[in-house]
Amino acid sequence: MKALILAAGFGTRLRPLTSLRPKPLVAVANRSLIRYAIDDLVDTGITDIGIVVSRFTKVYIEDALKSYEGAKFEYIVQDPP
Repeated sequence: MKALILAAGFGTRLRPLTSLRPKPLVAVANRSLIRYAIDDLVDTGITDIGIVVSRFTKVYIEDALKSYEGAKFEYIVQDPP
């Protein structure tokens, strides 16, 4: 089974928290929002995960998840969001 996480928005309603980082990387209780979603998917056995990103957020999200073990990510660029 595959999953899709939508992470291409700019998070304008969360400013100033999103002024320096994309919304999926905002930390809550010392863990980024996207990690909560990924951890829940992996816990249910889903390890093939597509992440919809924008051309602006792709680098940040890829960098944040490069050390994540237990899942395979495919980054899908949505332009414009």
